[in-house]
Amino acid sequence: MAKVPFFTVIIPTYNRAKLLKVAINSVLEQSFKDFELIIVDDGSTDETQQVVHSFVDQRIIYHFQENQERSVARNVGVDFAKGEYICFLDDDDYYLPNHLGIFYDELSKANFPKIILRTGFIQLENGHEIDRSIPFSEKNGLTPTCFCAENFCAVVTLCIPKSFLKEHKFPKEFRHWQDTHLILRLLALYPFKQLDAFTYIYVQHSNMGSRSIYQLPDANERIQSNVDAMFHLFKYHGKLINPFLRKYSMNHMVSQKYLHHANGALVNGRIKMAIFLFLKSVRANKRFWFLQLYLRFLIKVPTKLLFNLPKAP
Repeated sequence: MAKVPFFTVIIPTYNRAKLLKVAINSVLEQSFKDFELIIVDDGSTDETQQVVHSFVDQRIIYHFQENQERSVARNVGVDFAKGEYICFLDDDDYYLPNHLGIFYDELSKANFPKIILRTGFIQLENGHEIDRSIPFSEKNGLTPTCFCAENFCAVVTLCIPKSFLKEHKFPKEFRHWQDTHLILRLLALYPFKQLDAFTYIYVQHSNMGSRSIYQLPDANERIQSNVDAMFHLFKYHGKLINPFLRKYSMNHMVSQKYLHHANGALVNGRIKMAIFLFLKSVRANKRFWFLQLYLRFLIKVPTKLLFNLPKAP
């Protein structure tokens, strides 16, 4: 009988053959070697399959499916997983060599509890560090659920017991914000611990979805999908997560998402779209928690445009 790996690492990928090799290498070069790597190819039409098959390693499992978006690809990876703990990796990012080892050391020290662990991530652009994730601390007075609702946590920084993910899935209805949808549900149910380490490298580049979205013809529909996922979470799982959140968390999250995309549209020269999304942010945030951010946004927009606000992009 084949030995069951301790970790399963899941990489969903779509037409990122040129970037995928770095991600795969970062897993194979881990100091902790007891893992399997499942690559779920979500209908790629480039050389993804050839890239994967260029690696001769029995720990790599390749699965091709017709394009069904990232939620389905991750759920399929979980279905195939044999490891007791699951980690995720995006196809354009990579792990530092101690990523899995950090998780294993913490789990072994505590006799392998059923707990969600989080490491930090470092944002790189053109090879230079531009930011780091904010670590959770109980001293800030927030629950882990509330912290991850108000900060970028990302499922790729987590180590999650497989049993949790067998019971709770990524929502396949949404192609954006699906990981936060799942994370908030998991943190409302299970114990969580932040580790004092930064072992995930989050690579910023011009082709990443969060930057290229503003040039797509369906940009507004994609942005609205983010918000629809939030409404879905609170409609169907509000009783679960609300006890761990602030009173007006939904308004806060929706407003923040619109404002984030307003700034993204502005940076990409989509002025009309930026103002349209800015106004949606203001309407969503009835308590005006983001007054300072609103003022920063307004300073960026030419004054003359503010007197001719469009009804839609």
